[in-house]
Amino acid sequence: STSPTATCTTPVHTTDRTGFATCELSRKEQSPTCRNANMGCGGSKTAEQRAAERRDAELAKKSQADAKAEQEKVKLLLLGAGESGKSTIFKQMKILYGTGFKDDDRKQQTPVIMQNIIGQAKVLIQACEDLEITIIAEDERDAIDELSEEEPITDEIAVQIKTLWEDAGVQEVYGKRSQFQLNDSAAYFFKKVEEIATEEYCPTVKDVLQMRVRTSGIVEEEYIIEGK
Repeated sequence: STSPTATCTTPVHTTDRTGFATCELSRKEQSPTCRNANMGCGGSKTAEQRAAERRDAELAKKSQADAKAEQEKVKLLLLGAGESGKSTIFKQMKILYGTGFKDDDRKQQTPVIMQNIIGQAKVLIQACEDLEITIIAEDERDAIDELSEEEPITDEIAVQIKTLWEDAGVQEVYGKRSQFQLNDSAAYFFKKVEEIATEEYCPTVKDVLQMRVRTSGIVEEEYIIEGK
């Protein structure tokens, strides 16, 4: 067999990372040593060199498979101003293609819904003041105005909110909601406030879709659609 250190008379060779030399000349230009070698110049490859090449081939194959899988993913970037519905789309996608909202997941959203209700009641009170509209239910107005948005809604608070919502002045200002910022879901939750105040209450999927949570930064979700 040819010696591993044999080379062409013309020194035109490259060496791979395993130390194996390859002649860059055409076969006619190569010396008998290179032409007779199993692979290029330098004799047959060692077991270590062949193993290294197999590892390279496996890594290249895996890299190609990963690249193909990444190309098949559909990426959707949602950008928009506050209250434009980005989070709602995420929740709808989770229902349709994700894990959905189980009972425990929905139950954990109760405090958020209560915050929505108290916060939007305060918005209506402030709007009445700004638009100089009188609220007849003054006691309920004052009680709600002093509440913290993190306050759990009790049966008593629920009655106060219901009374405030049905007040003629509040209904008038609600009709002018285009002049101030109010969640689209405000009326939906005001009408359900007494049910929400009960201990047995568990938000429905529709309740979860209607609630609003202020989000900032980047929110990422993954879904499986038609097995992909």
